[in-house]
Amino acid sequence: MILTRLYELATRENLLDDPAFEELPIPFVIEVGDCGQFLGVSVQRGESFVPSKKKGGEDKIKRDSGRLISVPRSIGSSASQGAARFFADKVPRVVPMTYDIADKPEATRAAEQAKRERSRATFWNQIDRAADETNDDALRSVQAFGRRLASEPELTAKVEHEFEIKGATPNDRCSFAYHLHNGKTLVDHDPARAWFRAFYHQACGAKQEAGSYGFCQVTGRMGPIPTTHPMKLQVPGWMSMGVSLVSYDKAAFESYGLEGTANASVGYEAADGYSVALAALVQNKLPRGIRSASRVGESLYLYWTRKQASLDFMEQFDDPDTQTVESLIASLVEGTAQAAEPDPDDFYCLALSGNAARIIVRDYIEEPLSEARANAATWFRDLKIASTNRDDWGHPVATFPHRLLGAAMTVPKAGNQPDWNRVNELVARLRRAALTGDPLPESILATCLLRLRAEGERGFRPARMALIKLCLKRKGVPVSESLNPLETNEAYICGELLAVFDQIQRAALGKLKANVIDKHYGGFSAAPSTSLGLLFANAQNHLRTLRGEKQRLAAFLDNRLTLATSKLKDVPQGQLSLADQARFALGYYHAKAKRLEDYERRHREDAEKRHSEKARKTAAGTANTNG
Repeated sequence: MILTRLYELATRENLLDDPAFEELPIPFVIEVGDCGQFLGVSVQRGESFVPSKKKGGEDKIKRDSGRLISVPRSIGSSASQGAARFFADKVPRVVPMTYDIADKPEATRAAEQAKRERSRATFWNQIDRAADETNDDALRSVQAFGRRLASEPELTAKVEHEFEIKGATPNDRCSFAYHLHNGKTLVDHDPARAWFRAFYHQACGAKQEAGSYGFCQVTGRMGPIPTTHPMKLQVPGWMSMGVSLVSYDKAAFESYGLEGTANASVGYEAADGYSVALAALVQNKLPRGIRSASRVGESLYLYWTRKQASLDFMEQFDDPDTQTVESLIASLVEGTAQAAEPDPDDFYCLALSGNAARIIVRDYIEEPLSEARANAATWFRDLKIASTNRDDWGHPVATFPHRLLGAAMTVPKAGNQPDWNRVNELVARLRRAALTGDPLPESILATCLLRLRAEGERGFRPARMALIKLCLKRKGVPVSESLNPLETNEAYICGELLAVFDQIQRAALGKLKANVIDKHYGGFSAAPSTSLGLLFANAQNHLRTLRGEKQRLAAFLDNRLTLATSKLKDVPQGQLSLADQARFALGYYHAKAKRLEDYERRHREDAEKRHSEKARKTAAGTANTNG
């Protein structure tokens, strides 16, 4: 199914029009003149600034992998001995390069140099063949440069020094540019491309005729079946040589006398199709600039539609924007997220990760586009919760990236940093639930509650509380975004009471190293009847202290305690269920968010009052002066 959908994408977008070429980053270009004259090495790399994570630190410069150029596809395995790509390949396969292995042991250095020399010999033999058969000026000049490189040690040293000072690594690729072509690389040169296109089809045709013949499960046609799928997916951070989606490397995986990937029963055209479609998705190269890939750690999420629809809602899972998220949520209210007539378009999402030289399919989702968009809108609606962050005290927010939600479920490592490997595993669960509308596993709710008990007051972060709220909503439990004065659930009211106890203690004793939340949250949230009497007694002691110092504040807090207590018709007995423990946590959190919102509102009103009074006095003084 996955390969079929990718092949359909390739045919729809005409990605198979020129199967002899694929796009790869080329950061370095060797410029040559007539008769192989060496004119220098140019760098084709973009730069961006990465903000420092340390306060006051300097921003770092990040360089990309190079300009994407359509280069000849490898014929055979690029990992085989003496392999080289036509016209463009890794620097050590094109020119001598030794500075990167100078510190290696002699035996290792000698073995690596021999390996590179075999590939260089293949590369320059290919240049000779292309130059001799086309008699093209640019190819002749590159051919002459290669011959000078082999016979002139001074030129060899000069070229290697150029690459060294420009920071070339063994995995960087390079190509050539003829001086009369105004910077156009050899792989962009029409005669070179036309020659390789014919060469590639001839080589593939001979290979297909000599190989297996059978039924292609993707196209539904009989034809030649490849024993290896030639194109490997290039993903930064995975294996530099590329990774395969379909591969067979052991005889135990083979059957019926078929060799390698012939066992997959995927024809040459289908193999090319799914490969180029994967590459286009990874590189966000679909038409109209539609974004099609996002990455979380080592996991790669690729998404597309049967037609050419925009998938802007997918970006919100990684980098949510308030306006876009609110528009999504509003579409649910207006009934536009999922139209009465089903959208004829379909949505596909493929989650991949790399394992050595192979791709692991982590997840695959296929559903109507209208349902995917509606599910995404519902996800953000269910996440929306009053914030306790200083920038938006008390105001409901839903812009929580999946990585932040995943981090809310993990135990921090050294330096209070999240366990990103664990986070990436959890993100896969969150994304499936967001796109399908499925409930989250009970273990996620249990983990969030466990972290609250372990971390105390500092554990009540908006992202974690939003996830707890979403878990309850997906279980059918009615919960609100902010403090609900009409709530009758005893566990929720007990949580609200804990927030009042905390406020009373703060007013009486100020900031403490271990407050009432840190000391009593675990026991009170699990079994309220065991701690409620003690908390009430402590609150009354603090109120007596306040009455002698701050009578108005004491009266205000006493009234808050009375109101919260009046809503508690009965104290829950025994151990609370997991859902009620979650409602307890939300009751406390909502009350805290409401207190912060009231504080911010009073502070704003006082500032406006002072500003008005100052303006009135200024106006009165001006009037007296004029009088």
